[in-house]
Amino acid sequence: MTHNPMPYRTAPQRTAPSDPATVPTEDPVEDTARTSRTGQRRTPGATTHHAAVDTRPHILVVHRWRDEHALYENYIDHTTHRVTYVTTELGWSSLPPAAAGVVEVTATDDFDQVGAAAATLTALFGAPDRVVALNEGDLDTAAALRARLGLPGQSPQDLARFRDKLVMCETVGAAGVRTPAFADAPDAAAVRAFADTHGWPVIVKPRRGTAGRGVLRIDSPAGLSALDELPGEERLVQEFCADRIYHIDGLWSGSHLGPWRASRYVNSCADFTTGAVLGSAEEDDPQLAGRTG
Repeated sequence: MTHNPMPYRTAPQRTAPSDPATVPTEDPVEDTARTSRTGQRRTPGATTHHAAVDTRPHILVVHRWRDEHALYENYIDHTTHRVTYVTTELGWSSLPPAAAGVVEVTATDDFDQVGAAAATLTALFGAPDRVVALNEGDLDTAAALRARLGLPGQSPQDLARFRDKLVMCETVGAAGVRTPAFADAPDAAAVRAFADTHGWPVIVKPRRGTAGRGVLRIDSPAGLSALDELPGEERLVQEFCADRIYHIDGLWSGSHLGPWRASRYVNSCADFTTGAVLGSAEEDDPQLAGRTG
């Protein structure tokens, strides 16, 4: 019994073939076309097959990368699973050829779009057994989708400790780790009140931001007007800390810390947003590395 990979391609609001959620038999039948990404029918020559019920687990992946940052075929057996993808136009180029089906959206961090795409894939392939997302910007979408579908995996509540910077600071502080002073920043008045206590300058950033996006340094009350120009989203305010920035990458098993490395930033994510080079170098000072671990 063979499997016909990538049986269709559909953009938002397009109609996909009616029964790709099947495993083909040994008796292929000539078909006149497949549905393309633009919804146009392709030239004759594609084949379809007599359908048999497909009981393989359905894995739905939310994918946005255009480069080979995620080698899904190395992680998920695309033969023993039906692996479908919700992706963007840029993400098409890095999808594995063995994908069972794909729906394109304009943004994978838009839950309404991804939810609609998941509904399309559910109609075609059955309810997903798992939802996978590896890009940091897609973790919230995937967690919300799991909650909607009642699937196992990281929930929005579990994820908050890794995505919501206010919850991160609260968690780290509760563990006894020193952190710069911080507070929720729902509006300019909250930022002003924080600065009155902790002094200027302050840093205001999106609670779920990445890569320095939307981070502001405000040096005085006059700078608070900059907040009026920002899109509406939850924010955090912190006291400004001019010390060198480090990051630690490692593996936590759930009970113990596995391999890890401490690295120091060359410039910062905020510098990168204004055109500076951003990099990092592993810290080789044993005294400092020991303190970070």
